[in-house]
Amino acid sequence: MSKGKEFVKDTIVTAILVDGGFYRRRAYARLGDKSPEERADELESYCKRYLNEKIYGIQTSHRLYRIFYYDCLPVSKNIYNPLTKKTS
Repeated sequence: MSKGKEFVKDTIVTAILVDGGFYRRRAYARLGDKSPEERADELESYCKRYLNEKIYGIQTSHRLYRIFYYDCLPVSKNIYNPLTKKTS
């Protein structure tokens, strides 16, 4: 640890939700073609960068609970929303 700099590992546990279809398209356009293993490692590294932030000038590191990855088409049927009590 550098002199004069504080680093805190706090108790915040973070879950990250990744839209796989969007990520794959965006990563391909920005970073080019890669193998599935390389792309997965890249995504893991990308997610872990967001676990570190400065809070009141103190570098803080949150704990990772899980990276949730989903890749599916949007729902095309009408569904019931229990909050609004309406079907859309």
